[in-house]
Amino acid sequence: MKATVSALASLSDHRYRLTEAIPIDVTREDDTFVVTWRGTDDFGFGSSVVDAIRDLQLTIIDLFATLIESKDDELSEHLRARRDELKRHITIAQ
Repeated sequence: MKATVSALASLSDHRYRLTEAIPIDVTREDDTFVVTWRGTDDFGFGSSVVDAIRDLQLTIIDLFATLIESKDDELSEHLRARRDELKRHITIAQ
């Protein structure tokens, strides 16, 4: 299946809020849908588009939660940059 371009507007988790939509690509490989955050290595997959989006949302939430709890000296330069990028898109809900 050809890639469909879209945007993720929510993480579906009351603890976090997207401040900016996340650009995603949706592809189908045989019976599996893959949703990728365009320009990153983050992806989710599932037997439906909804399942793949939910998997990506959980991946992003887990990564964000881990990185914001980490100190700078515990992270590589790449992970610090990834954390900063995530912070541009995500805020903690109040």
